[in-house]
Amino acid sequence: MFPRRLSVAGLVIALAPLAAHAQVSPQDRAEILQLQALRGAPAGEFDPLFAEIEAAGTRGLPSRPLVNKIKEGVAKGVPAPRIGTVVRDMAGRLDSARALLDGRGPAPQEAAASRARGIELIGEALGRGVTRDDILAIDRIARERGTVPNAESLASAAKGLAILKEGGFALPDSRSLVGEALREGFRPVDLLDLARDLVLQRRERPEHPPSLQDIRDGIARGERIDRLLPPERPPDRIRPGDGPSRPDRPETSDRPETPDRPDRPERGERGKSGRQ
Repeated sequence: MFPRRLSVAGLVIALAPLAAHAQVSPQDRAEILQLQALRGAPAGEFDPLFAEIEAAGTRGLPSRPLVNKIKEGVAKGVPAPRIGTVVRDMAGRLDSARALLDGRGPAPQEAAASRARGIELIGEALGRGVTRDDILAIDRIARERGTVPNAESLASAAKGLAILKEGGFALPDSRSLVGEALREGFRPVDLLDLARDLVLQRRERPEHPPSLQDIRDGIARGERIDRLLPPERPPDRIRPGDGPSRPDRPETSDRPETPDRPDRPERGERGKSGRQ
């Protein structure tokens, strides 16, 4: 197909004619083909997977997680048939995520990148044991008082639910808590941080696990999160559910004020980004 000594840059140039409207970029194809050649794999063995990713893109699915899964498998020396099975399973969950977002009723307009992120996160949550009914349940909780979450917010809540479920919390309490935080306008990053911190507290203090019902009630009253949870983790700690810790975020945007509840404190005071 291509000489094995051809560099990634050379492959990118050779594959450039495929770039128009492609879901798999020439750069990604070049990297995969070079890894394929280095391990002596047959030429063209990933062509069917490239075709599947192109087809997924025409259905409105994000291609990046699928491409990354191929790269991960090739780098680890996983046989192409096994990589194909994983990629097809992932594409199936992304299809389910897209259908869920399309079928849940009116939702805010949002940028394509934000919607793609939402599909990706819901697909991840589905792969971690959260069900379609779970996600629709937290969406209904948010809508009970007029909050209509966008795709990325709902998806972050779904992933937060997956983190709580894996952390050993009861599903009904977890859904109630995440749904309330979503209804109260928590940002996607704060929805995830809330779930991670609760799991961390449960692991560190198993004799005194946090009460999700109490925290849910506090969120509904508008209390600051740093008064409901223990102090922020030390910077060298690892949050459950997402791998290595990341540096603290700068204090920037606050959550928007809810128009029909003007006497409530600013949401930025209650989210993790507003901690002092």
